[in-house]
Amino acid sequence: EFRRVLFRSIPSYFKYGFTLDPFTIVRDVYRVSGGTFLTFSIRDNSIKQTRYWSCLNAKGHILNPMTQLNYELENIYKFIGQGEVKFGIALSGGADSQLLAKNIFSNFHDLESITIGYREQSKHDESLSARNFANKLGMRNHLRKISKSDIPELFKQACAALDEPISDITSINYLEIF
Repeated sequence: EFRRVLFRSIPSYFKYGFTLDPFTIVRDVYRVSGGTFLTFSIRDNSIKQTRYWSCLNAKGHILNPMTQLNYELENIYKFIGQGEVKFGIALSGGADSQLLAKNIFSNFHDLESITIGYREQSKHDESLSARNFANKLGMRNHLRKISKSDIPELFKQACAALDEPISDITSINYLEIF
């Protein structure tokens, strides 16, 4: 329904693949910005937005980015390891997911990974690299292959699952992972 479209959001959607905070592509529907939360009062039907974090308020200077990154990753590993539910990792052929997988697996040997691949030949298929990496670590890897013919239905499902339109093709992969 075109009268519900906030047309001034369309240029950012085409430029970035999403709309910029606090706007959405739907008129009179707004996004809660990162680092904020909303409180709704049932007494007077009011909404209060509170900012709890901003990168402008970050303290200190990072003297050594690698030391800081390792420190933050160690804190993440400790945090996610506290849960009672088994967890896994989406593993691609990229350095970022492999770095995380290697470090998490060194702390939690029951970590398993899942990778999305393609049935047809594709230059975007990183599943072989991911599987080889998982095998090298001794980590169990689950491979889910999708086909070009699956894309229209998966895209429809991804659009239905998302809060708003996002033109990021990886949403199909994450839908399959979950």
